[in-house]
Amino acid sequence: MPQKIVYSVQQIDQAVAQVREHIDRGAIVTLSGLLGAGKTAFVQQVCASFGVIEPVVSPTYAYLATYELAGVVIYHFDLYRISGIEEFESFGFSECLHDPRGVVLIEWPDRISSLLARPVYQERIIALDFKYVPNKPHLRELFVTLPVQFSGDDEAVFDEE
Repeated sequence: MPQKIVYSVQQIDQAVAQVREHIDRGAIVTLSGLLGAGKTAFVQQVCASFGVIEPVVSPTYAYLATYELAGVVIYHFDLYRISGIEEFESFGFSECLHDPRGVVLIEWPDRISSLLARPVYQERIIALDFKYVPNKPHLRELFVTLPVQFSGDDEAVFDEE
């Protein structure tokens, strides 16, 4: 069962902190949600927590941005425009999923869902699903599904109303 985190857009750092404790080398983090739901903002905070100091923007046209730090490589994918698994693999992107130093962050993972469904990846996927809160435009609901060894079902709320 996914963990639910409710947070205001101004408090995204607190939501990231709850998830970040599970993100380490070898993790594949999938970020799903509508346009503007907070996926890229979340990625920016995760990258900052690893020590990335350069601007982090969604690589919509390049598909991949890479940030190399001491002992870790962050692979940030934005697959909004990619046609599917064949195109993903034709660029050699699957290699990133196997880098033991890698932290893989994938926006729009549905574009390669059958690839990510393979058992070799399933035990490493932290799935994040971002939702708007009806009638509260400053709030987001984040549903976090951790691999079995990390799963929990707590709910956290960060709201500065």
